[in-house]
Formats: sequence, structure tokens, C-alpha cells
Amino acid sequence: MKSYYDLIKDNLIEFDKKLLENYYKLGLSEVECLVLLRLHQYKTQSNNILNSEEIIKKMSISSDNFAEIIADLVSRSFIDLTLDLDDEQVYTERFSLDGAYRQLGYIFEANETKEEILFQLKWNKHYKI
Repeated sequence: MKSYYDLIKDNLIEFDKKLLENYYKLGLSEVECLVLLRLHQYKTQSNNILNSEEIIKKMSISSDNFAEIIADLVSRSFIDLTLDLDDEQVYTERFSLDGAYRQLGYIFEANETKEEILFQLKWNKHYKI
């Protein structure tokens, strides 16, 4: 069986919807949640090249504030940034949301474990074990 991380990454579990429902459980602010949603949208529509100007066009934050949020999300392992050097010696900054997918997956795993424990407790109580 696939992990929740895999299901989210493969978009079998909707990242956008589940992030909106659970961002506070991950310790994210509304603005951080919106940045992750925009990055996810940008990634699915085009690619994983980080183009700050393009992303913040649809937001009401400054480029400095966006950069601070990105740095914070990197430090908290929600996103990963890499620099790629192409044949023309030009650097391209790429991002990955695997950390966000993984952390959101942990919430589902924790809920599943909690539900299993509650079921077991109810079963034990019902059968007086």
C-alpha cells in the first residue's frame, strides 16, 4: 500500500484541499499556507523553477516578505531549494514540496493510528477484555 506521502505527491489526495483543512496542525500561518498553495499551483501548471516575481504577482506580499517566508519554510523542511547550473553557466533555482507532502502525510498517519487505538479501546470495552 502506498504511503500518504506518495498519495499526496501523486495527487491522489488533493494537496490544496488537505493543506487548507490542516495547515494549523502543521504550525503554518495563513500566509505560509497560501505561499505553499501558490507554489503547488505553480508547480502543477508549469514547472518547479522558483520564479518569485511570477508567484507574488497573484499575492499581496512584497518580494522581501516572500523571500523571508520561503527561507522560513526551507528551515522548517516544508520546501527544498536547489541550484542547477546549465550548459550556459546559468544558475536556476528549483523547489520541491516533498517536505510539505511528507509533513501533511504524517498528520493522516497520526489520525489513522488514533482511530485504530480508539477502535481497539471500544472493542476491548465492549467485549470486556
